Amino acid sequence: MVNGLEAGLSTALVERSPDGSASGRPGTDGRCWYACRTRARTEKRVERRLLDRDVDAYLPTFPLVRRWADRRRTVAFPLFPGYVFARFEFQDLYRVLAVPGLATIVRQGGRLAPIRDAEIDNIRRVAAGLDVTCVRPRRVRFRRGEAVRVIGGPFEGVEGVIHQVRGSSRVLVGLSIGLAVSIVVDVTVIAAR
Repeated sequence: MVNGLEAGLSTALVERSPDGSASGRPGTDGRCWYACRTRARTEKRVERRLLDRDVDAYLPTFPLVRRWADRRRTVAFPLFPGYVFARFEFQDLYRVLAVPGLATIVRQGGRLAPIRDAEIDNIRRVAAGLDVTCVRPRRVRFRRGEAVRVIGGPFEGVEGVIHQVRGSSRVLVGLSIGLAVSIVVDVTVIAAR
């Protein structure tokens, strides 16, 4: 089963060819970025182990102040819990999969889903901005049956109920004649009512 992040990564960040299919086009040096799923709370160790194996690895983090009874400390939390980005050649796949703590690599249609360099640069900019501003990122999560209102885009002002949640949300909108229409709306333009 693909969770929301994998669905988002595999559709939004994947290198695409003009016909819309996923492209395995490597960079100029033959290496591509991939999203690697890790075991619970092992992101930092996996990043370190990948770097020890001479594999480019990137774990985007954001600062969060944690309080204990005797002290306060700023801790770097993963922006995408359970994921580390790694850049390697396809021939190094098994060497990367052998890293302790690494569970799998995000795939789309059974094939590895490479991520564009521009998207990794964009994630780096977001992480750097969060580091400077110390703003805590908010994960958008909606549940089936939750009443929402669309706050942007062509469906702005439409109110409805979440019918299904996957990468984007399906909003079930009731019409006055007793019929229902299901529309697909990006979760970034939805707010709870």
